[in-house]
Amino acid sequence: MPQQIERNHRVFGPRELKRLALAFDRAWRQLRFEGIEGETFEEIELIRTKLAQSIIACATVREDDVERLKEDGLMGFRWVKEFSSEERH
Repeated sequence: MPQQIERNHRVFGPRELKRLALAFDRAWRQLRFEGIEGETFEEIELIRTKLAQSIIACATVREDDVERLKEDGLMGFRWVKEFSSEERH
């Protein structure tokens, strides 16, 4: 695991990465509890990637509370999911 990552000129150090990972794990658990899962490995990885991107985007604007990152990340994920399903219609 890298010691830091950078997004939009925002560097996440070890403490922030730990919070991001915790928020991701909690959000992923919530999605699975709600029944959102992929049928194939590729679908699961796509869902997990979109969730991670959503959480990182929230953290980029300086959010560092794990529960808030989880909730904001889930909201962003759901918005992207809804938007992309509407495009297919």
